[in-house]
Amino acid sequence: MQDTDYGYALNPLKTKGTLKNGKYSWNLEKGTYYLEKGSARGRFSFKLTSEDTNALPSTPKVTKVSSTEDGIKVDYTKADNATGYGIYGSSLRRYRSNDPLLDAASMIGHSNFTPDGNYPDVLTQTISKNRLINGETYDIAVRAVNDEEGRSFSPVSANQKFTYYIPLKGSHEKPKTPTLKVSYYNDHGSDEPYINIEWDVNPEADSYEIQYRLKGSSKWATFFSKTRSGDIVDDPTNDFGQDFKKGQVYEVRVRALHSNLISDWSEVKTARVDVTPNR
Repeated sequence: MQDTDYGYALNPLKTKGTLKNGKYSWNLEKGTYYLEKGSARGRFSFKLTSEDTNALPSTPKVTKVSSTEDGIKVDYTKADNATGYGIYGSSLRRYRSNDPLLDAASMIGHSNFTPDGNYPDVLTQTISKNRLINGETYDIAVRAVNDEEGRSFSPVSANQKFTYYIPLKGSHEKPKTPTLKVSYYNDHGSDEPYINIEWDVNPEADSYEIQYRLKGSSKWATFFSKTRSGDIVDDPTNDFGQDFKKGQVYEVRVRALHSNLISDWSEVKTARVDVTPNR
């Protein structure tokens, strides 16, 4: 279940065999909500109803966001009538993280960083570095929860924008400028083509910022990667309003980041689309 900006991590509604007149309820702030069902077999029907409640926890406030060796540390105030807290956030720029929750953020708003729908009763939580990319900017917020009588969610706190940089270690010089190779792979069937981007491995680099655009355009699309030697662009539709098309030429450039130290941009390389995708 989610509202227009923030998703809710609800306990799974599991059943076995025939279930009649099952009832599940949550206390939420006033607003419009969308219910998404997971995979289900068999015949079922349901209805949604609502009623007023005064059982919501008060809204906490983010007081400090900081980078640590373990990730992004988020401190916040205590909320009345709360048994736990959830940290929420999303990337402000498109990127590929291989994290289903974060990758969904561009579609559903802010993802819940708290794993497995748990809401710990602490006033500091850390978003694991494994779920973050150095140099990426995140939109961070907190929400209070009360689990004692059903599950009640407070409104979400005001957002704080925060750019995550791994604490600086080793060299204090900006990284070497990447050497770039770019090509278009047509998948021999043209249903899953991509622009293949390769760069030389730099052990000092914590991440890479990748920009690409249609040749002749003034707009660069940007995303971050923490892969060591390359990445891909597999669908430019969200950035340029259209899929790959035969004859198009894309320009690509990359720069390396070591904490907050940033290399010069690489030389711009091009890739020509030789087959229009069949998708």
